[in-house]
Amino acid sequence: MTLKKTHFWSVLTGTLFLFALLAIDGREATAGDLDDPGDDVEAPLAADQTQPLDLRTRPEALTPSVQRLWSSYPNVCESFNMIQSTHRVKDSKGRWHYPINYRRNRYVRTEEDKARTRKLIELVAKEMGVKHPKFFAAFALHESTWNPEAIHILNPDREANQRAWKRHSYSRNKELQLEAALRRTNAQQKEYWSIKADLADVRLYKGNPHWNDHVAYSYVIPAHTGRDGKEVPKQSTDESRNVWSFGYGLYGMYAVGYVKIWDKQAPPWILCADEGIVATIIQVWAARNNTKECDSLTSKNPEKWGHDGGTYHGVLRRLARGKCSDDPLGPKWRQLMRTFSSVPWDSHADFGNKWPEYEMERRGGKWRYKRDAEGNKIPSSREAVLQHMLKRAEEEGLLRPAPLELKRPGTEPRVIPGNKPVKTAETSVDEAS
Repeated sequence: MTLKKTHFWSVLTGTLFLFALLAIDGREATAGDLDDPGDDVEAPLAADQTQPLDLRTRPEALTPSVQRLWSSYPNVCESFNMIQSTHRVKDSKGRWHYPINYRRNRYVRTEEDKARTRKLIELVAKEMGVKHPKFFAAFALHESTWNPEAIHILNPDREANQRAWKRHSYSRNKELQLEAALRRTNAQQKEYWSIKADLADVRLYKGNPHWNDHVAYSYVIPAHTGRDGKEVPKQSTDESRNVWSFGYGLYGMYAVGYVKIWDKQAPPWILCADEGIVATIIQVWAARNNTKECDSLTSKNPEKWGHDGGTYHGVLRRLARGKCSDDPLGPKWRQLMRTFSSVPWDSHADFGNKWPEYEMERRGGKWRYKRDAEGNKIPSSREAVLQHMLKRAEEEGLLRPAPLELKRPGTEPRVIPGNKPVKTAETSVDEAS
């Protein structure tokens, strides 16, 4: 009897990374303080089995007057395979299934690479006026072990990402229905604002050329001895998932929630771009917004939204948990805060005001947002801020001196455009006979 192929998305045999025990003498972490899992399914390749891949555009390749077409940005994120276990186990309901192990196809990354990435994170944050840039180094250490090209595939995150994708999927019929409903009400009615919010959700990524793209992966069943005692050869099939189903980059950003901050026409893999520079710029902008949000909510209802407000601790919790609250962070987060003790976690956060997310102008003695004819805030030049950061990184010697190499040749990310995905099997289990 051959092994039946199943999908069991809710089982993961490991986490994206594990914290090692850190010394409690107040020293700050290095990337070597953390384990780096993910390649434990097959034996490691020999050192010479690598393949170069250029993951960065040098600043001299562009001129400030040329705006980059973000929708055509190359995908340099990690890819992954799914490996089905050859041994059945029972789930909590007593049903038999074959667990799934995710194997990320990594780049060769040394401790020096990780240390350089940390310095690059802190440089970008400092250039944006962040008072304590190590806040972002700490956050990225927890989320990716300072890996700018990381793909994050934990099952709960994937399911939440897919729900967000469905909520923001554009439908002309849905848009027409909401427009008609909006005309039947007015701004004095509560229903008006609910419909307006739904309409904004539907239009958010309208026209994004990558909205229906899929990322391909291999579903592998290793060679094994079947339950009938016969030898079963290795099996591998191509499958795919929506590219918006995953988290990406240094900070494990869920794509639907963060790509819009950069450009609504950009692909989700923009979050892996330029050695994490793009992701760090976005994360600083998000932290600034979260500071204002938590300050406002705490002032209104601290019992519901927490008492920390826009402190570094409060913003860290907001980024980690998705809401302002007093909910305690887990032990790894608390250890991280002790390790990065130079960040005054209980003080009000100061993430600077340089390189703002939107264009500003001074009117009536105050800085105010510039707005277009329809009253929308005008985004600042993404090209200008990126070019500045690339130039500064080049000056400080923090860009990669050579392209990264793949540990396994031929494992570059494969994107399937539009509505041409290869098959994707649904989650299933083998029932005990």
